[in-house]
Amino acid sequence: MTYLSAIEQEFFNDEIANKIQTSPQATVRILILYGSVRQRSYSRFTVEEAGRLLAEMGAEVKIFNPSCLPLPDGAPETDPKVLELRKLVRWCEGMVWSSPERHGAMSSVMKAQIGWIPLSEGTVVHPKVKHCPLCRFAAVRSHSTR
Repeated sequence: MTYLSAIEQEFFNDEIANKIQTSPQATVRILILYGSVRQRSYSRFTVEEAGRLLAEMGAEVKIFNPSCLPLPDGAPETDPKVLELRKLVRWCEGMVWSSPERHGAMSSVMKAQIGWIPLSEGTVVHPKVKHCPLCRFAAVRSHSTR
């Protein structure tokens, strides 16, 4: 683990990493989506770390940047960001999603990405995926009267 100096080796699951690395198939291709466009997005930080861990285990990882992705039905399917997302969805064999929680649900940024995934091309979004979050973020603000 050359570039994961913050990871304690005892918590890194070498058994899973070995299964991925010694798979008779080609390298596993993972697409990571995150649901925030803020500059200091904890969703993005989380997926970047997940990407480093997956790469260390032998996976090929790509992270889609949702900035400038239009809302579904708000732009043509030929929009460059839509084409980029769809190309990555066709490329990948698995996905990791991370979204902040907004009013008890995933963010609109995350929903927009899911909305552009081309179901007509055979891509399947499992209906229970919304119940299996990778990470949940909740902001707590204190209101001081001082």
